[in-house]
Amino acid sequence: MVTVAAVVAATLFELAPVTESVLMVRLGGDCPAGTTPWSITSADDPAYRIPQAPVQAGRKSYGRDFDIQTTPVWKPVWTMEHRVFLALPRPMVPGRSYRLVCAGLPRGRDGLVLAWDSDRSRSEAIHVNQVGFTPGAPRKSAFLSGWLGTLGALNLDRWQGKTFRVRLRGSGTVALTGRIVLRKRAAAGPDGGQPQEGSHWRTDVWECDFSRLTQPGEYVLSVDGLGCSDPFRIVPDAYRPAFEAVMRGLYQQRCGTALMEPWTHWTRSVCHHPAIRPILQSTIRRMDRQCDACQDVEATRERRDIWGGYHDAGDWDREPGHPEIPGVLAMAYELFPGNFRDGEANIPESGNGLPDILDEALWGLDYYRRLQRPDGGVGVGLFTDAFPAPGENAATHAGHWYCYAEEPQAAYRYAASAGHVVLALARANRAETGTLYLESARRAWQWAETHQRPGDAAIVRDDRLHAAACLFRATGERAFHEAFVHDLKITTSTTGLWEWNSHDQTWGAWTYALSDRPETDLGLRARLRAAAVHYAREFYVDTSARRANRVGFNWYRPLRWGAGAVPDTLPAVVAWVLTKDPAFREVMHAACDFTLGANPLNTCWITGTGARPPEGVFHPDSWNGARGGTVCPGIVPEGPYAYEGEPGEHGGPWDPKFVEGTFVPPAKDWPPLELYTPGRTCYPMNEFTVRQMAEAAACYGALCAAVTP
Repeated sequence: MVTVAAVVAATLFELAPVTESVLMVRLGGDCPAGTTPWSITSADDPAYRIPQAPVQAGRKSYGRDFDIQTTPVWKPVWTMEHRVFLALPRPMVPGRSYRLVCAGLPRGRDGLVLAWDSDRSRSEAIHVNQVGFTPGAPRKSAFLSGWLGTLGALNLDRWQGKTFRVRLRGSGTVALTGRIVLRKRAAAGPDGGQPQEGSHWRTDVWECDFSRLTQPGEYVLSVDGLGCSDPFRIVPDAYRPAFEAVMRGLYQQRCGTALMEPWTHWTRSVCHHPAIRPILQSTIRRMDRQCDACQDVEATRERRDIWGGYHDAGDWDREPGHPEIPGVLAMAYELFPGNFRDGEANIPESGNGLPDILDEALWGLDYYRRLQRPDGGVGVGLFTDAFPAPGENAATHAGHWYCYAEEPQAAYRYAASAGHVVLALARANRAETGTLYLESARRAWQWAETHQRPGDAAIVRDDRLHAAACLFRATGERAFHEAFVHDLKITTSTTGLWEWNSHDQTWGAWTYALSDRPETDLGLRARLRAAAVHYAREFYVDTSARRANRVGFNWYRPLRWGAGAVPDTLPAVVAWVLTKDPAFREVMHAACDFTLGANPLNTCWITGTGARPPEGVFHPDSWNGARGGTVCPGIVPEGPYAYEGEPGEHGGPWDPKFVEGTFVPPAKDWPPLELYTPGRTCYPMNEFTVRQMAEAAACYGALCAAVTP
């Protein structure tokens, strides 16, 4: 187990109620232990006129920021953050003020005052979407729960059946009242199929359902004896701020171009452009080998005149998911063309008459079109031989730059994305613009068909299926239809679109299921539509009913790598488009409400968005950029990372096993949904991928209101 090393004196950050009888104190540095250092006084509550000590003190603590720039990575120093929970000898009285003093803190930093009012004092135990709800949302809920670290689960049984209020912020007018009901006991069963994860909350969860409230306004939800929620809005276009923020975040990750005013305050000069430093062609296919900071690159002398695409988090390499980004954005537009408009993301292309979501799709697609060889071959793109050095950002990155070799997997993925963009451009009345990309997609397909090495066919089968579906829909040609049928593994209406260790044909199946071409096989389309609906119902609707927070995703997906921070709703989105069944719409809302704040960390998982966005993100362009370390808005980090075990021999601040070794109580006892630290160096928690950000934009965009012409 890692030994905790605090490097700053303790500092109080925040005092907030959990209930009328439990206070939460957030502080950094050394943690004053036990009840003795703490005392609570009040000038207007006689019970606390004489300082009172808490009857119990507990905490949950973790390493907050790991120093790997001035200390050895194998022996890092870090700061600690603590949330101390103090059980009071008597409940606080509404309308009275309380001062918390700690003898263990330096003079001048030893006191915070709380004016207790259930309608105005924000409680850590109330979790709600901080961005907002639409008036017609199938369900609007806040959840109540609390896990107090070494004190265990918060018991809220005495609030069962009690009243909650939803009040207009500002005037205080009560807009709705309702009853608190039990949602799920911690002991009632797991929240997923990973046996080591168990209950994702490790505490009972209660629900306040205010779905009947449809009047637009800004509100808070309050409960006597608990406090109130973060503010939230009810407005017709409630999810657009989340969508626009993530779209802006994607723009901020553009590579090969300067990021400048007036499009962003997080400016930097041109990065990773062949005019700055040569980009050499390598002989390495990404589908064979990942080259992160490779020192043994097999490169030719050819210089590639390529630029564009996106960065991923803490490095600047292209990854296999990048060719898919244009297709994800284009599919969102195809499904909901009325939801998107020109100019909403404030990007350089805004004002050209094309919705910004398609401009962003074209930015990503153009990178691969530039990368394409005359014979049609496409690779994954840029990689480098060095991770960022201390103080570097993308524009000052040293090292050597390379380009992956052409490969069939990247070629098929590019062809599929190009097909989606062609279909979306046709919906946007820009079919002529799509001609260039369709011709390019054809060449990528033909190259991939004739340049497969032994063993490649099994690896690329599902990508080939997806590309075939897209090109069939774009052209109606029989050859693409035959290729699709050849690779299809979904033989019945109940065959899974995804089956472990067998196939993942979700995107190919969705693409064909949405086809309206006259050449479409109507029987095959009916089967794939039924399979898509069955898959969404089994893995999203049914799992939603079994989880405390009503969030639906694959029951067996581990709570890692974005499962707790990135909305996963596209299967439900497609099923809703095909059926208009409100059960799928409810899953779409529940997942987005959860990632926008209705979670036990009370975090809105988009930087710069909501009342409590993420603070620490692995993003050197933010650390070493024009804004002096302020985190770039619009980033969706990976989020909580469920316990995997004790740290290994080579662990460090990038390894969640190592980082979780700083947790108190031991990480194995924590709720998986709370196993997160803003320690930015831990990339499985705080990196992000632009592929996941594109999916988040699509999920939030699906819930945006239609734009008035």
